[in-house]
Amino acid sequence: MCATLGTMFLHTEAEVVIAAPRDEVFDRLTTDDALSRYCKKRGPFAAIERAKTQGPVETGAERTITMGDGMVLQERILELTRPERHEYEWRDPPLPLGALIRSARGCWRFRDAGERTTAVSWHYTFELTSRFLRPAGKLLVGGFRGWMQAALDRARDDF
Repeated sequence: MCATLGTMFLHTEAEVVIAAPRDEVFDRLTTDDALSRYCKKRGPFAAIERAKTQGPVETGAERTITMGDGMVLQERILELTRPERHEYEWRDPPLPLGALIRSARGCWRFRDAGERTTAVSWHYTFELTSRFLRPAGKLLVGGFRGWMQAALDRARDDF
């Protein structure tokens, strides 16, 4: 499990199988450029326009994510273990998202799925600002899952 669950938390995940070796998939999907290449606008969810890591992409690094709607998120990489796991979090997003979400933790896991084939699972856990916002949060997270799956599908199609 990539993050703790509770009444203030909502979880979603998406998965894809990519016809390429795990090292290659990991190296390509954990770059700053991959986020803007694969995370495109879908419904109300903005594209990632740009990701910029301060220094090397490694555990402990800070990364600025600029969304297509102008929102800017500050991420911290919690774990980067090649070629298995990439975990990160962002906190205190600007309004209007900040009225609903206090923080979020994303986790990409990479595992062998056969010879020269990799299963990639992307997990996201959102911390709500209030447990009373759970119904609205469920609607948001349901749509966000589709955004995640579309990004993974684009990545698969790019190999």
